[in-house]
Amino acid sequence: MAVVEALLDLLDDQEHDVRASACISLAKSKAGCLDMKIERLMRCLRDPDRFVRESACVALGYLKADSAVSALLQIWLV
Repeated sequence: MAVVEALLDLLDDQEHDVRASACISLAKSKAGCLDMKIERLMRCLRDPDRFVRESACVALGYLKADSAVSALLQIWLV
């Protein structure tokens, strides 16, 4: 769980590369609450950096986050 907490903290890092890597790593981590991961990754969909937003999309897909589908559709169909 400490790894997941560290990755969640990295989602707020100043460097966009770190945030993007944290998105993917968070999705691949077996530990932690799935709902919490999805909630935090959905916040990353509004990140100012395109690479972070794309990484969050990939991570949500990897997690098969059905709850994220409507948010993703709103983003991509606008």
